[in-house]
Formats: sequence, structure tokens, C-alpha cells
Amino acid sequence: MGVTYNAAVAVFGGVGALAADSVAKVLLIGPGILITAAGLLSFITIAIARKSRSVVCTHIREKPY
Repeated sequence: MGVTYNAAVAVFGGVGALAADSVAKVLLIGPGILITAAGLLSFITIAIARKSRSVVCTHIREKPY
């Protein structure tokens, strides 16, 4: 898992800075829009995953202590 995580951070983290710099040359508020779009995509993905019950974000006990 460590190699996969580090590879993903290297690819997407490096590309994120490059994309933000490229967008900033075109539009001054471009990096803000880019970060907002990425956050919105993450939110929608988590909402869909929780609704379809394909991913459980927390463990919920059936009976309290």
C-alpha cells in the first residue's frame, strides 16, 4: 500500500500544481476554481458511495453500549 499511495501522491500531487499554474496564466482566479471543482467532485463521490452503501465511512453499532 505504501508504494501505491506514494505513486498516487507523486502523480496527482505534481499534476495538481502544474494544472493550477497553467490555469492561473489564463484566469487569475483559476486555481481557486480548480480546487473548488476538485472538492465538489470529492463531495459528490462520497455522497454517492454512502447512498449506494458501497463504502462505509464509519462503523455504526447496532446496539449502543
